[in-house]
Amino acid sequence: MLELKDVDGEQVMTTTNDGAKLKWNGTQQHMVELYLQHNGWVSDSDLSKKRAAALLCQFFDLSDTKKRPGSNTVESIYQLLKGETDKGDQYKVKYFYDQPKYVKQFDDIKELRK
Repeated sequence: MLELKDVDGEQVMTTTNDGAKLKWNGTQQHMVELYLQHNGWVSDSDLSKKRAAALLCQFFDLSDTKKRPGSNTVESIYQLLKGETDKGDQYKVKYFYDQPKYVKQFDDIKELRK
């Protein structure tokens, strides 16, 4: 069930997922980059990365992003979301978009101003 609320926290609409999904036309990396680099546009502080991956896959059709038949899309998105621990600093997480060869797609998204 999806519950939408307005800015005052009043319930606007409640709906169940009928199986309809938004078609994602980018790659899995693009999806995760957009999600992680949202600049305040997405509030997700109470979600685990595993739950965030499941929700992204629930609401977006990512079927064209699979590299191998039979691969688990939720697990693939989760692996991208969690990143890797930096070998030099165990408290720093490195993401795929931190690699010099990766060209970021969403650098121009401005920070949300309330």
